[in-house]
Amino acid sequence: MAVGIADVYVSFAVFRFRPCKSRKIKCDEARPICVNCSKASVTCDYSIRLNWEGRRTKQADTHTPESQDESTGGQHGPTTPSVYADSSASSPGLSSVGTPGWFSTWQVNGVDDQPSRPRKRVRVDADASMAGALSSPSMSSPANSPVPPLRPTSTGHHSRRLSVNSLLLGPPGPLENIGPIIPSFPAGEKILSPIQAGSDDSYTCYGIDRGLVDLDVIKNDDFNAISRTYPQDVDEIVCLLEQLGRSTDSRSTQRSKHQPHARDENGRPLEGHYYAKPVVVRIPRKLEPLPSKLLGNPMNMMHHFLNHTAEVLVPFDGPQSNPFRTILPRLAVKNDHLLSLMLAYSASHRAKLVCQPEPATRIALWVQDIFPALRSALNDPNQSISNTNVATAIMLASVEIISPTAFGYAIPWQRHLALARDLITARPGGLRWSRSVGSSTAAAEHDEIQMCNFLWSWFAYLDVLGSLSGGGERDVSSAWILDYKVYAPEDDDEIDCIMGFSTGCIYILAKIAELARQEKKKQQQQQQQQQRAASIKGAAPSQTPWQTIPDEATLAAARELERDLARSIALPPRPCPHIMGTPDVAHWNPGEISAVNRAYHHAGSVHLQRRVLGKPASHPDVCRPVGEIVRCLDEISRGGTAETSMLFPLFTVGCETDDEDQRRVVLDRVTCIERTGMEQNRRARELMQRVWRTGQPWETMLTTEFIG
Repeated sequence: MAVGIADVYVSFAVFRFRPCKSRKIKCDEARPICVNCSKASVTCDYSIRLNWEGRRTKQADTHTPESQDESTGGQHGPTTPSVYADSSASSPGLSSVGTPGWFSTWQVNGVDDQPSRPRKRVRVDADASMAGALSSPSMSSPANSPVPPLRPTSTGHHSRRLSVNSLLLGPPGPLENIGPIIPSFPAGEKILSPIQAGSDDSYTCYGIDRGLVDLDVIKNDDFNAISRTYPQDVDEIVCLLEQLGRSTDSRSTQRSKHQPHARDENGRPLEGHYYAKPVVVRIPRKLEPLPSKLLGNPMNMMHHFLNHTAEVLVPFDGPQSNPFRTILPRLAVKNDHLLSLMLAYSASHRAKLVCQPEPATRIALWVQDIFPALRSALNDPNQSISNTNVATAIMLASVEIISPTAFGYAIPWQRHLALARDLITARPGGLRWSRSVGSSTAAAEHDEIQMCNFLWSWFAYLDVLGSLSGGGERDVSSAWILDYKVYAPEDDDEIDCIMGFSTGCIYILAKIAELARQEKKKQQQQQQQQQRAASIKGAAPSQTPWQTIPDEATLAAARELERDLARSIALPPRPCPHIMGTPDVAHWNPGEISAVNRAYHHAGSVHLQRRVLGKPASHPDVCRPVGEIVRCLDEISRGGTAETSMLFPLFTVGCETDDEDQRRVVLDRVTCIERTGMEQNRRARELMQRVWRTGQPWETMLTTEFIG
């Protein structure tokens, strides 16, 4: 079921436009094209001399909605949909920005009743209902602006319902027989074009993103999503680039005092909001040539993912060491499905930052063909499973976690993660695990190892934390990760740049998750036996949560894990190869990262004592690690990227402590993390607060939340 956006109806007939005369309606004679014909993207066919301002007596009425309605009133022919809604009217925040138009001129190719009539370049009035988006600054030069033609498509006379459901649940290629939702352009046409600004040759600059709201397809002004710079704006861009360069290092460990998404009582962004100042749209040259999906629509904001979303996905963010900035985009620009998911993730995150609904239809258009493609890759024995296939499946789960309604119907993230697990298993070598990348390694092999390391870390983090927090598949074990330990047992002290804790810790957490899963299964079986026995006797079933007594094998395994935790937490941390080989290592804060690492070890201890050994929350073996996690917070800066990776330890403390002071500290930190725009943080906070209100165990209330 589609959630979050009203269904949009698009008729096949709406693109069969006709000029005023052939439709027998009154022409307002406005130059260079009348409003009615402008709406239809056709050449006006009245053979009269047009004035620049139209008839002066009707000038005031020409561009008002009332006059437009009257001019088409009683019309039985096909009408034109508002393909480009006036964005300034739809959102108060848009009209005050003063964004210059993306195009100075626009080539309008209508469906002309007279084929011999020459096509003319016309300047489209910014107030015309067809294009509130196509403003035309008089200072612009046509030579400096791309001028793609608008080509409305003529199709059949029957209608089709366009909704998120129809896109995601319909047959493959559901839009083949529908006119374009946004104007179509010739193959290879570049709408997003680079500009020259700044002296950094490692990036290409495309303009300025002022954080305008995405009103979703049909309603949104996609073409002006990115402000095109003009001569007087170059100084502004250079200044912004310099600011960005100076602040890159500081942003890695400490964000502004006010977090992204923070707003005052009037809904205005607070100082420090990511879009409080214009954001330079710059993309690394290493990713060029960019695919047509990025060049063809300025609204496909990959730069938001590169420059902001990627930052909040890791505990330490560096422009050259963050795999979500480097490795994942390199894969995405070569694969349309992975790129679509990256854009969907970015769009969802961006919407939350500007406090707006997600562009559900836009996301549905991106992801509609991905599911069958991945399933086909898995079922075809002759098709090799590539790194991109695996990354796409993991990204599916990630998108579902950040936006549970992104795909329009309920497929839990666990199912997507299971698909990724199947794809990895189908690969002959799985994800080859080799942390040590020697200097003599060939470049191609080096890149392959780095990609596999990244995919392994990304998947292991989602799988193990998903299982440990109780949200994993019931009969699926995370013990697969232990098979990779033999490849690099000497690297247990490396702090993984994706997870925020050591690789030795992830192995321990996987074992704890497996023991917790087994104990939960035993509890469910014994509880079912108790309920059956009670029903035979005619007694009411017990409402008290059933707690089993661990057997000797479980106790021995738990004692071994306690020793493993003690050994692992004592190791001095060192950065992983993604960071070691880059200049970013100079800004790596070992004290802060060590605190995150210790917090995860202590969280693992809490889960071991509570869920495997069955000790109460008041037991000293539980209270001690809970207190240690709270003390770790003193070493982790507020608003920094390290804090964003602390959700799992914080949630663990929040659900296992009765101390009001500790709860207050935890809630304050979780609320701060929530402002980064990640949906799982909000859902975890709400679950934690339900535990406080009801006093029930959090495991019994967990549904599809991901705690991590």
